[in-house]
Amino acid sequence: MKINKEFLVNHGEGRKAVGIPRTLVNAPIEKIIEKLADAGLVRKNHLGKVLPKGNTQIMNLSHQEILSFYNSKVRGILSFYSFASNRSAL
Repeated sequence: MKINKEFLVNHGEGRKAVGIPRTLVNAPIEKIIEKLADAGLVRKNHLGKVLPKGNTQIMNLSHQEILSFYNSKVRGILSFYSFASNRSAL
């Protein structure tokens, strides 16, 4: 965790007011990818790039049900890390 040190604000004429320091929290993206790999949803190729992995358990579902399954996983991760400062990288 890092503390954002830019908490002084210039209000003109050289006066400064103290703001509230904020703690920056980053989501552990590598650990998330490892957990997704353990669940069988992604894999890494020989170059280390993360690729989606076929899931034969949901093959017989409709397109809507497959999209709902994966979207629920994505929404769950994003809502859990909604406070993270690197949320856009997720």
